[in-house]
Amino acid sequence: MTETIKEITKRIEENSIQLLKQLSDEYEVRKADLTAQLEALNTVERDLANAREFIENLCRYGTDTQLMSAKRNIVSQTKQLLNIETKVDPVADEFMVFRPSDDYFERKSLGKVQLTEYTLEDVPEFLRTGDDVCVALEVKGREDMSVNKISSEIIDPTNKKETMTVEDHKNGTFSLRCRVKIEGDHKMTVSVCKQLVYSSHVKVIPKKGFLFEFGEKSAGEDGLNWPCGVTLDTKGNIVVCEKGKGAITQFSPFKDGFHAMASAHNQNSEQYKPLYVALSADQNLHFVTEDMNRRVLVFKENMKLIRGFKGKISSPTGIAVNPTNKRVYVADDVSHCIHICDEDGDPIKSFGHHGRGKGKLKSPEGVCVNRDGNVIVSDHDNNRVQVFDADGEFLFAFGDEGNGQGQIKCPCGVTTDKHNNVYVCDNGKQRVLKFDPKGNYICRIDNGEVSDPRDVCVTDDEPFGKVIVSDFAGDCIKVFAQ
Repeated sequence: MTETIKEITKRIEENSIQLLKQLSDEYEVRKADLTAQLEALNTVERDLANAREFIENLCRYGTDTQLMSAKRNIVSQTKQLLNIETKVDPVADEFMVFRPSDDYFERKSLGKVQLTEYTLEDVPEFLRTGDDVCVALEVKGREDMSVNKISSEIIDPTNKKETMTVEDHKNGTFSLRCRVKIEGDHKMTVSVCKQLVYSSHVKVIPKKGFLFEFGEKSAGEDGLNWPCGVTLDTKGNIVVCEKGKGAITQFSPFKDGFHAMASAHNQNSEQYKPLYVALSADQNLHFVTEDMNRRVLVFKENMKLIRGFKGKISSPTGIAVNPTNKRVYVADDVSHCIHICDEDGDPIKSFGHHGRGKGKLKSPEGVCVNRDGNVIVSDHDNNRVQVFDADGEFLFAFGDEGNGQGQIKCPCGVTTDKHNNVYVCDNGKQRVLKFDPKGNYICRIDNGEVSDPRDVCVTDDEPFGKVIVSDFAGDCIKVFAQ
C-alpha cells in the first residue's frame, strides 16, 4: 500500500511539473510577444510626441523664413508617421484556464491547460440613438462553450448598465445585442467564463435631421429678432448677430439648451444693425459687419465695443478671419468684391469685382476660410460658390441655379468643417446643402425645417459635427445632426 501511495504521489508531482512548465513556457512566449508590441507602440508614440513638440515650437518661436524652409520636411515626416501601421489590439489575446480531469485514475492526468481563443467582429465605431449594438463573438478551443458562460453589458454616460442578450449559433459563434438609447460615449464589456476578454468604447450620436431650436420669440430674454450671422467659439458658445434688435449675443450651452450669457446692444450711443460675425485667430476679438452705417465693428470677448473701420467698404455683408495670416476678409455686395485688410482695418487689396466670369463676383454675401487657408465665397447673384486662395486668386467654382442636387439659388452664409467640407445656406430654395472640399454635392442637411437660412456653422463633434443654422424669418437658431 505504501508503495502504491508513493507511485501515485510521484506521478501527480511529475504531472504537475509538466503542467506548470507548459504554463510557464506559454507565459514567456506571450510576454515576449506583448513586450515587443509595447516597445513598437512606445517608439511610435515617442516619434509622434517629438514631431508635435518640434512643430509647436517652430510655430511659436520660428520666423516666417524658418517656417517656409521647414515645410517640406515637416510634411514628409508627417506623412511617414501617418502611414506607420501599428496593431493596437494585443497580439496575444487568448486566455488560459486549467481544466481538471474528471477521473485521474482512468486518465492518469490531473487535467490540462486549455487555451481559449476569441475574436470579436462587427464592433461599430459609432451608432445613432435607437440603433442596436450587434457584434459577433467566436470562441475557439472550448467545445463546451454556452450562453451561460458569456456575459456582456453596455454602460451609458449616466453609468446605467444594460445587459446584452447572447444568442448561440451552435457552431462556436455567438451574437451579442443591445439597443442604445442616449447620446454619448458608451462602454461595452464582454466576459467569457467570468474573465474579461474585451472592453471598448462606442460613440452614440443623434439620428440625422432636426435636433432642436432656440431663440424663438416666446423665449423671453433669450428670444431673437431677425438672427443673421452665427459662429462658434472654441468654448462651444454660439455668437449670433440680431439685425432686428441691433445686438450681438453669446449663447452658452447648458443641460437644457443654450441661454444668452453676454450681449452687445447699441453701446455708447452707437446704433447698429449687425449682419455677420467672425472671431479673431486668438478668439479675443469679434469682427461684425453692420448694415446701418455700413462698416465693420470690433468687439472684445466680453462684447464691449472697442473700434470700427470702413475704409473702401461700401456695403459689408459676410466676414471671415484667416487664422494663419490674421487677414480679415469682408464681402461687399455693392462693390461686388472681397476686401482684404489686417485686424486693424488697414486695407491690403480687393478681389472679385463685378462680373459673371470665373473669379468675378456679383453681390457676394457669405465668406469663410477653410483649414487650408482658402477663401470660400457665396456668389449670391451668380447663384454659385467660388473658392480662392488666401491672396484672392481664383481656384474653382461650383453650383448653378436650379432645384436639383448641387444646384443653388441666392446663396448666403457659408462655412467649412474640419475636413474642409463646405456648407451653404441656399436661401433661394430655403435649404442648407453640404459639399465636399472639391465642390461635389454630398447631401441636404435641413430636411425642410428652415424657412429663411442666412448663416451656418458646424461643431467639431466626431464623427460628424452638428450643423447650426440661423433662420432669419423664423427668429431662431436651429440645430441639425448629420
